[in-house]
Amino acid sequence: MSAMRFLIMAWLFLAGVIGSGLIGPNRSAVLQEYGLSETQFGAGVASVQIVAATAVLAGAHWLARLRPVTVLMMGLVVMAAGFGAISATHHLPGLIVGWALVTAALALGAIANNISMDLWPDDPHRGVVLLHSFNAGGKVVGPLIAAAFLAAGYRRSFITVGALVLAVLAAFIALRRRSAAADTGALVDPGSGLEVLRQGRFWAFMLWIGMIAGGEGAFATLLPRYVEKTLGQTVQVGTLALTVHLLGLTAGRFAAAFAGRTVRPGAVIAVCLGAGVFIFPALLTRSLPILFVSLFLLGVMFSSTWPSFYAVATRWLPGALHMMPYGSSLGSFAVMAACIFLSSVIADRSLALSLYFGPAVLWAFGATYLLAARAGLLGVRATS
Repeated sequence: MSAMRFLIMAWLFLAGVIGSGLIGPNRSAVLQEYGLSETQFGAGVASVQIVAATAVLAGAHWLARLRPVTVLMMGLVVMAAGFGAISATHHLPGLIVGWALVTAALALGAIANNISMDLWPDDPHRGVVLLHSFNAGGKVVGPLIAAAFLAAGYRRSFITVGALVLAVLAAFIALRRRSAAADTGALVDPGSGLEVLRQGRFWAFMLWIGMIAGGEGAFATLLPRYVEKTLGQTVQVGTLALTVHLLGLTAGRFAAAFAGRTVRPGAVIAVCLGAGVFIFPALLTRSLPILFVSLFLLGVMFSSTWPSFYAVATRWLPGALHMMPYGSSLGSFAVMAACIFLSSVIADRSLALSLYFGPAVLWAFGATYLLAARAGLLGVRATS
């Protein structure tokens, strides 16, 4: 079981590498190569995310026959194919197809998210937060890989990550051959739980979980561009700024993981949302030391809001636990797509204003969630 925990952590680590940590530093290179505006880039990423995630969720009935580990391995195969396509093409359609495959792979991983409950049966909340801590570690490594290959072109960074994907896939295969315990858990057929779609709470869960993911993604994918274009710094400094921000995110997640038994998830969410105030010194200064300190502390805002909220939601959705991986996947990809598009539209007018968008989305989540809880619509207190 310990070996499987390690491999699941490796999968989540890869998912972190692939997301905003890899997109943000390479965004400028893609815009320049294909002559895209910020809005066009955002629209493209949003469209690809929605189509790819919808395709995976449409096949969820068939996927439910498989073990979670099998689904994760399928995701690694699809992911490797996507990175291969991106690395091999110099045409926009090839880039779109490649990123669609990578996004589909991430969606496969998202619907197998409940494996943490099987690997940490005595403390599933700790499992969720710990896994997302390793995901945050991957977010830090993503920009470092991108920075290492800036001179050679962004495709080299995608080739490198593709090689990491194949290495993790090989480890999965080896473990599965050695141990039947690798096939732990089971996916639930979403067709057997469609009654939860009648619950307003479930739709609220999908919206809120998507707002958390979307705010984080919108901010991280635009931060390097802001440092380069608005502050007049080099691509390397922009990548460093993102790395510092993601280090704060990682530190926050690990802190929440180890404080999970003593600090209520609601309190963790409150601390995270409070850290959003550091967006103001970050964007009102031109001093790099002040910027970096502010970005590190701002990272706490995006650190444990998602896993802590997921843990709280299990208390007011007790009859929908089996559907939460599907709901979180759909909500995350759909709302994140909308957030990336809207922030990109704003970025064409002002990169500084576009960076306020991410924290504002999380504050909107916090306000609406608190109002719903206080109105008794969720059956629990927001601080529980």
